[in-house]
This record gives sequence, C-alpha cells and structure tokens, in this order.
Amino acid sequence: MAGMSSLGPGDSAPDAAPTGDLPADDPLRLEHCPACGYALEGLAREGVCPECGVAYDQTEVVLHGYGAGVNMATSRPGWAIAMAATYSLIVVLGVHGWIRQGRRDSRDLFWPAVLAVCLAWSVWKRATGSMPGLVQVRLSARGAVQVNNPTPVRVKAGTVVPWRDVADVSIRPFGPGRVRIMLFGRKSFLKGGPVLVDADVQCGEREAHALEDRVKAWQAAGRAAKSGGSNLRPGPGGAIIGALPEKPPHVVD
Repeated sequence: MAGMSSLGPGDSAPDAAPTGDLPADDPLRLEHCPACGYALEGLAREGVCPECGVAYDQTEVVLHGYGAGVNMATSRPGWAIAMAATYSLIVVLGVHGWIRQGRRDSRDLFWPAVLAVCLAWSVWKRATGSMPGLVQVRLSARGAVQVNNPTPVRVKAGTVVPWRDVADVSIRPFGPGRVRIMLFGRKSFLKGGPVLVDADVQCGEREAHALEDRVKAWQAAGRAAKSGGSNLRPGPGGAIIGALPEKPPHVVD
C-alpha cells in the first residue's frame, strides 16, 4: 500500500517539492512508482517518475486488491473460478441443447455466445494483468476513484469523485492484512446512495488507522469547501490546516 498520483503520462508536476513535509515513517508513503514499479526512495515528495514519466504525489494513496463485487475480471480467485465454472456450464448446456434440437434456430446460441465472450474477456484481463492487484483504489485530497484492471503506465484513472459528494466511508477488516473499503455517494429522492468504491485491498492495521485519519481530514476539508468555509485545507499527509467543523465526518470503523 502506498500513496499515488492520479496524473497520467505527460502531465506535469513539481520536481522540487520538499521531502520533509511527510513523516519519514508515514505508513502510506509512496515507495514505488504505481505505474511501473520504479523505486522512488530519495526523490521529491512530488515529481515525475524518471523511468516512465508518470507524475506522482506522496500525499495521495493507492490501494491494491480485488473488486468486492461479482465481477469475474476483478473479483477474488475463488469467486472468479465459481463464476467461470457457471458460465462454462451454461455455454455447454446451451450448445448441447441447440445440437439436440437439430440446429434449427441459430438465435438459440445468442446468450451462450454472449457468456462465452464475457468468459474469454475476463480470463484474458486476469491473465494479462501485471499490476499488484486487479483493482486500484486511489484516494487523495481531490477525491476518490476505483480503477478496475489497471494497465502499467497507461492506467486510466477515470472520474475522481470529490469528497463533498461522498456521503459515507466504510473501512472494515476483511482478513489478515486486508480491509474492505466502500465509499457511498449521496442519496437522491428516488434512490439510495450509489456505491462509488467497493474493493478488498491489501492494508495492514497500522495503515488502516492512518488511512481513516487521512480520509477524515479530506472529508472535513471537502465539507468545509462545500459550505463555503475557506479556512480549511488539507495539509501535508492529509492533515487539516484551519478549524475543523463541530461534527467530524462519519467514517464507519
């Protein structure tokens, strides 16, 4: 687990940012370039990876792991195997039934063909993935985003959801050295809050506590910005500079 920038190739970032802004023992500190794995020890807090040219920022956080939903391309191996077996069985039964009926209507093969394509695509995505996990969760002062099946160097971060639009955050133990992190959007009149992030990621107990504190700080700054409070801003390591709101943001432990 480490901090990470969501800037892409070609984006600029300061090369001379001071390294002393973050504690030396910060458990969320970026140690390797999230795009290529290059060791960033001794480099500035913000800069551009000398190996791949992707910008990084050590105050941002990236978590590696699996998607917590039933997505064969990103879920844990057990779930993926179960879904692959189910898809394969449906495809075999569909083709077998079509043959037994005398191959009368090729439209009967539509859904088996769709499932076969989904199965092949998911297996290909998992087999060609070379990142530490099949999912990245990126958290920064700007907001949060989940990236499924990230590709080295060419990672597309997608749309970052600002903290002012995040209603609730849940960070719960999910096994030794892992947590399940969920972010929920704000509820609307017609539906409940959408799930913005849902992943099972590598995260030790010390890192989880540090992450909770940092997320609280980012949420506080986001709420202050939404309410027009200009005296709050996230400082180095996610710490809040300025007066905190009377009620801290809700983070489910």
